[in-house]
Amino acid sequence: MSTYIESCHAKNTANFDHLIALLLTYSTNYTPSTANLAITNLQTVLSNAQGALTTVKNEYNGWKNATNSREIAFEPLKGLSTRLLNTLMSVGANEQTIKDYKTLNAKVQGSKLTKADSGIVAEPSEDIANKTTLPVKKTVSVSQQSFDNLIEHYDKIIKLLASVPAYNPTETALKVVTLQNNVSQLKNCKYCCLYKLC
Repeated sequence: MSTYIESCHAKNTANFDHLIALLLTYSTNYTPSTANLAITNLQTVLSNAQGALTTVKNEYNGWKNATNSREIAFEPLKGLSTRLLNTLMSVGANEQTIKDYKTLNAKVQGSKLTKADSGIVAEPSEDIANKTTLPVKKTVSVSQQSFDNLIEHYDKIIKLLASVPAYNPTETALKVVTLQNNVSQLKNCKYCCLYKLC
């Protein structure tokens, strides 16, 4: 029969509580050689540990709410980026500008326009049965989906749109000024949400 041992701060604290309860059953027979191991000192350590666990749980909830707020703020970027592409195409932007935009849009979407060559050979592996050495392909992530990168791509998109004289949509949400305000808010939200600066 296998043995299962559970371990975490909560479990360690609970076990420490059980240890104190066990020591209390010894009554006057428990006489430690050092004051640090006295029941009252052990109970103080237990109380501090339980307080620390409560603090961690409270802080975790605050941190999780902040990261959720950040994710919600960044969520509309992919859909907005596609809407902006459609608007740019409808105003008659030249083919090269649209191609440049599609490259930026692919980065926002987390996709690639062309299949990347992942053929960088790393350390070879051996096929023991055939006594041959097989090349190993190494890939590098090019996702660029971090909050910093999304802001950077979005900022480049806005600058590209601002450089097209014909780009003047009637929808307020698609105007360059609105987009610039949005990117400023995202830059603030990236840290503000996490560190409760707003």
